[in-house]
Amino acid sequence: MPSIKLSLQEIPLETLHRVRKDGAAIVIYRSADQIRAYEDVCPHAFWPISRGEVKEGVLECPGHGWTFEILTGKCINAPVYCLTEAQVTLEGDQVQFDFQGLSRRDRRSENQAPACP
Repeated sequence: MPSIKLSLQEIPLETLHRVRKDGAAIVIYRSADQIRAYEDVCPHAFWPISRGEVKEGVLECPGHGWTFEILTGKCINAPVYCLTEAQVTLEGDQVQFDFQGLSRRDRRSENQAPACP
């Protein structure tokens, strides 16, 4: 399973942090008590969400302005859609991010956004 480990000190607090490996990119967000990681692509128009901004717990995509709850990945504009979550495992001060199942190709050809589970 493709994965990467980072120490907590490598992940900035309350800002977006992009990591790439094996053709996949994730965006990591660390709050005071949680760490979330998502595929670095907006389900609406496939913009990299790592270029967006987080304000008051809401991530705004830089492309067309879709907004997402940063700690759940749920889309505020179209609640049936959400960001694709990467698995996060915390062991001590090491955080492992698993990339299994994240797309390694451009989903624009599918012309369909992923639905929330």
